[in-house]
Amino acid sequence: KSIEQFKNVIRHVKEVENYRGKDENGNTIYIDSVLPTLKFQGTVKIHGTNAGIRYDGTTLTAQSRERDLSITSDNCGFYVFMQQNAELFENLLKSFRDSSFNSDTVVMYGEWCGGNIQKGVAVSKLDKKFVIFGIRLVNGADEIFIESLDLIHQITQYTTLDDLNKRNVYVITQFQTWELDIDFNSPHDVQNTLTDITNAVENECPVGKYFGVSGVGEGVVWSHNSEKYGL
Repeated sequence: KSIEQFKNVIRHVKEVENYRGKDENGNTIYIDSVLPTLKFQGTVKIHGTNAGIRYDGTTLTAQSRERDLSITSDNCGFYVFMQQNAELFENLLKSFRDSSFNSDTVVMYGEWCGGNIQKGVAVSKLDKKFVIFGIRLVNGADEIFIESLDLIHQITQYTTLDDLNKRNVYVITQFQTWELDIDFNSPHDVQNTLTDITNAVENECPVGKYFGVSGVGEGVVWSHNSEKYGL
């Protein structure tokens, strides 16, 4: 699976860099060009359920990947958890909304994990936790997405990690991370390294280990900070 995903990344970077439009017959024009070296950061993929909190200036809304949540239509207790910590989340998201971007809406994305949410992995031995992996600021048709690379810096402008952690809220980069420079002129040079990192996480989950619990993990999510390639 990871090899196929990496193949897709290689193909996409080549297409973006080599594409030169279409000729007079509508045929796509590609040329061979020198490909970039991109810096990737890896974070632990946590086996839980996707969750988010949306704030529009007046209302906090808990959401899953596909729907808004309520007391009668919850998702593994996440709506209740949000309500129990509503002041914390509202203050944090209001600060982002009132920042220089002047957003209409702020959405915090993360993984709701632990307890009985999933089985057979290290984090299932922990109390339920919300692990933030992204924040989206929306201003009309414009938006900014703050990913793992910059999350702690942005969040700690408005609160402390200690205040979050004591409520069982964490930022994904509090756990083990990895950095790789991938030269797309010879991308397969890092294939063994990617495989070794994935296997190590699957054998021993860094999130579980952070909390003193041993067990299997799910894998690694890789991202980069170059908007040009849109991965």
